[in-house]
Amino acid sequence: SKHLRSRQKKAQSSYSDVTEYAQELFLGMAVIRAFNKEYTSWKRFIKVNEKNYENNLDVVRIDSLLTPLTYMAPFVCYALNMYVCGQAIINGELTVGEFVALNGYVMLVIGPIMAIGSLTSVLQKGLASLERMEEFFELPQEEIQEQVGHLPLEDIHIEGLNFAYATSKEPILKDVSMHIPKGAFIGIVGGPGSGKSTLFKLLLDIQHAPKHSIYFGSTDIQDIPLSTLRHSIAYASSTPSLLSVSIRDNIQFGYTNGKDLSMTIEEAAQRAGLFRDLEERIEGNRKYDHLEEGGTDVSGGQRQRISLARAFFKDAPYLLLDDAFSALDAHSLCHILDTLRSNTEQTIICISQRLEALEGADCIYVFHEGHIVESGTHSELLQQKGMYHQLVMLQKRGDSHEN
Repeated sequence: SKHLRSRQKKAQSSYSDVTEYAQELFLGMAVIRAFNKEYTSWKRFIKVNEKNYENNLDVVRIDSLLTPLTYMAPFVCYALNMYVCGQAIINGELTVGEFVALNGYVMLVIGPIMAIGSLTSVLQKGLASLERMEEFFELPQEEIQEQVGHLPLEDIHIEGLNFAYATSKEPILKDVSMHIPKGAFIGIVGGPGSGKSTLFKLLLDIQHAPKHSIYFGSTDIQDIPLSTLRHSIAYASSTPSLLSVSIRDNIQFGYTNGKDLSMTIEEAAQRAGLFRDLEERIEGNRKYDHLEEGGTDVSGGQRQRISLARAFFKDAPYLLLDDAFSALDAHSLCHILDTLRSNTEQTIICISQRLEALEGADCIYVFHEGHIVESGTHSELLQQKGMYHQLVMLQKRGDSHEN
C-alpha cells in the first residue's frame, strides 16, 4: 500500500508538470513561433508526457496486481475450506449440516474481504492526494474584510530592516533604513536581486516584515489590519495581470465597496494616457471591447498603462510602482510623470530601471546586494560619482548608440 501511495504521488506530480507545460505552450505560442521552436517545444512536451505516462503505468502495475489478488484470495480460501471440510466429512468429523453452515459463513466473509481490497487501492490514492493538498492547508490563512478604512497619509519609517526568504541562506535585505515623508515621490534603483521588489512585498505584507522594522506613522506594520493596509496601497507592476473583461472593468478592479469615488474611470484613464490610442475601446460596449486572456490583444505599453490607470483609480494614500514604466513610449512616460510629480496628496514609491523617470524624485535610494549604498536627489547622486552616476552614464551611452 505504501508503494502504491508513493507512486500515485509521483503520478500526480508528473501530471501537474504536463498541465503546467501545456499552459506555458499556449501562453508563449507567439514566442515559440517567432523563434521557430515548434519542433523543440513538441519534443520537450513528448518527454514530459512520457514521464507522466511511465509514472501512471507504475500505478497501474501495482493496481493490476492488487486487484486480482483481492479477488483470488477469498476463493482460494473457499477452495481450501471445501477440501478440508470434505475430508472432515469423509472421516466423520463433520456433519453435512455443519459443512453447509460453515460454507455459508465463508461466503458471507468473501464479499467484505473483496471490498476491503478494492478500498485499499482507493484509500492509498486518496492519501497521496491528501498529502499534496496538506501543503496548501498548512499555509497561514489571511483574514480579509470587505468594509475597511484607509490609513491616513503619514511618513513611512523603515528601521534596520533585515529579511530573508525561507528558502534562502542569505538575507535579501540587510540593515535597510529609510525615511519616506508623506506626499513624497521616492525613487529606488538597483540591479537584479538587490531587494527592491522584496521591499514592496514587505510593504504590502505579502511577505511578513520583522516586528519593529516598518512603521506607517507611529504604527508598526504588524499591528495594522491586513485589509486596511492593502486598501491603503495602490500597486502597479512591470508585468500587469489583466482580466478578460473590458478596459473599464479592468480599471475599476481596485474599487472598494462603500468607498466614495473621488476619481472617475475617465479621469484615471486620462492620467494614464489611455485616451490617446484606446479611447474607442474604453467608451465602447461591444464584445470587441473585452480584452483577450491576459490582455494579449493590446501592446505591452498599453497593458502597463491600463495597470497604472487601475492604480490611479484606487486613489489610495500610498502608490507603489514596481518598474511600471519599462514598456512605455517616451510620450506616455512624460505624460504620466507630469501627473505623478504634480500629486502631493499621495506618497509615491517608484522602482525604475529608466533613470530619467526618477530625475524629479524627492529622494532616490540606490540598492546593491540588499544594502542601501547611496541616497539623495538626482543631482546630489550625480555629484557623488558613485553607483548611480555610473548607471546614468551607462544608460546615456546606450541611448546614444540607439540614436
